[in-house]
Amino acid sequence: MKKKSSYLTAMIMILALAACQSTPTPTTAPAATEAPAATEALAATEAPAATDAPQSKYQEAPMLADLVAAGNLPPVEQRLPDNPLVVTPIESAGAYGGQLRLMHFWAGAETIKMVLNDPPVAFTPDLKDILPNLFENTGDYSADGLTLTWKLRKGVRWSDGEPFTTADLMFWWDNMVNDERCATPANPFLYGGGDPAAGKATVLSSLEAPDAYTLLIRLPAPNYVMNTVWAVGFWEFQETNMVPAHYLKQFHPEFSSAYTDCQKLIEVKANWLFDANYPVLNAWRTVEVVPGEKLVLDRNPYYWKVDTAGNQLPYVDRVESRFVADQQARTLAALNGEVDVAVRELDRRDRALFLDNLDKCQCRVLSGWVTGGAEPLISINQTYVGDETGMAELLRNNDFRRGLSVAVNRQRVQDTVWNGLGYISNSDTIEASFLYDIPDETLARQTWQAWNDSYIEFNQDEANKFLDAAGLTQRDSAGFRTKPDGSRLEVILLVSDFASEVVNSSAAALVKEDWEEAGVRTTLTSATGDAYYSFTEDSTWEIIIATSGAFGEWLFPSHIMYGVNNNQGVFPLVGQWYSSGGTRGTAPTPGSPAARFIELYQKSLAEPDPFKRGQLLADAVQVHIDEGPFVLGLVANVPEMVIAKNNVHNVVDFGITGPWTSNAPGHSIPAQWYFSP
Repeated sequence: MKKKSSYLTAMIMILALAACQSTPTPTTAPAATEAPAATEALAATEAPAATDAPQSKYQEAPMLADLVAAGNLPPVEQRLPDNPLVVTPIESAGAYGGQLRLMHFWAGAETIKMVLNDPPVAFTPDLKDILPNLFENTGDYSADGLTLTWKLRKGVRWSDGEPFTTADLMFWWDNMVNDERCATPANPFLYGGGDPAAGKATVLSSLEAPDAYTLLIRLPAPNYVMNTVWAVGFWEFQETNMVPAHYLKQFHPEFSSAYTDCQKLIEVKANWLFDANYPVLNAWRTVEVVPGEKLVLDRNPYYWKVDTAGNQLPYVDRVESRFVADQQARTLAALNGEVDVAVRELDRRDRALFLDNLDKCQCRVLSGWVTGGAEPLISINQTYVGDETGMAELLRNNDFRRGLSVAVNRQRVQDTVWNGLGYISNSDTIEASFLYDIPDETLARQTWQAWNDSYIEFNQDEANKFLDAAGLTQRDSAGFRTKPDGSRLEVILLVSDFASEVVNSSAAALVKEDWEEAGVRTTLTSATGDAYYSFTEDSTWEIIIATSGAFGEWLFPSHIMYGVNNNQGVFPLVGQWYSSGGTRGTAPTPGSPAARFIELYQKSLAEPDPFKRGQLLADAVQVHIDEGPFVLGLVANVPEMVIAKNNVHNVVDFGITGPWTSNAPGHSIPAQWYFSP
């Protein structure tokens, strides 16, 4: 019943299987950036004062100590791994106790999954590097780059006390991914070695577990960025590879005669957060679910992190998240002090409202949190196959795209749509992303600045020169430009509802005014939900405006090296061709920007030196500057509306919420949040 298959999650699993270091001294996570001083207090039980971390003695929450005393739970030393991860608190060692009040606005509670996400490797709080987390290493490559070795943290246990070993990951790999009854997707990064030009599809890597704490990934071709992917959002490890084999086997037809297929298994796994019986590796575990109302989680007694004083984390006993779908209701709840921390739940345009009501909410606004990418971003289709005569050539015309870019008054978009927040931009990637991808900080900042500033200055005179150079010199009786043959020219701007329909539609209306001022007749068309994805798939659309975000080019490609997929809709048919191994879509023209992007991307994956890989990324950005723009950014780095109650401590004042690849707020270790005693 086995089949060879490859998907996005397989790679995640790979990272989870790594082996044991038996040294009893805990490993230490680096100190995070300082958070604002807290003011108000809420009752909690004080933890011991911070001292040097003990070698064999740890402290635990009173609620767990009571269970130990009653004989219902093993001592804390037996619940922690051999080498627990030591967290250096942002402010101080915390106090045990309290209930953390959160909100979520999607039925799947995805924002709560981001709070809980604790992957095999993790970003540093400044988002410039990755460090060991659930695993004890960040992945070790063999000399030929074809084997990636992971070491699991020895002695980690699931929340029900069962050991977490490579057996769990191999159950996922052997009995879910490669069992045709289940056909569970594996991580795309596990694929490699393809040659679309020769019609050769990518090949799935293989996973091996030589022992209970060592996981090997055998790659078909070197991929020196694969070891970073597990650091991203919940959809990687937590959603895909957090597979407790001892629990899920009861639903698998190979191990239970009650089932003939994997439908129930897949349902249970997908519903893990809403299953109080599902063992987890997170700081808190689900104990109560009231559908459509709330989700309640208690501390995981087997959590594998401690602070520098030897206190087992988390500090907070319980998390309760209310389902609040309405944006205004979430705002009122936060203003009324009913929420302890909010990261993605509030409207960024309400920043001034909260700053004027800090006494009412008894909270602080954290100023270091931002969104990434462009909000919104205009993507110009370079593989258009619609019915409009001459449109494909026009969309690929450099002068036409540059004319559209400088015709846009980005300052007006910033002031009108974002109330002056963020900064104007003409790229899809913020500076912090370049600082992560390019180790040479000077090169990183120069590369970002050059792309950000290209064709950004609002100048209708320059716009007219570019559009004239594109061959659009004739105008009709209404003053709009015509095609070179004198026929009507009309650009269709597809407005997506992705992320923020209000932001996208408001910006689109302003762009339409600017383009028509330059003589380009523009019609706005709405594309919501599935319609948006069908448009981008068939490549019959012309230009799309949608909220975008980018952090880490190789973590979730591609926001720079277009052509390896269809993330941004710039080369959708080339993306289909590349990802399918040449069986679908359209091959790029040799020497074209798309071909150049693909070449640089493939070189990057095979380059072990991160400094050389950073230069390749800078080379790709130069293609954007020399041959673009292919996308028009408008406003970027808009501050996220993040609040924390004054009595909540150790909340880092830095994070990137859009895109979710930065794993915020999970990157800042919410298990260290605590209430004032």
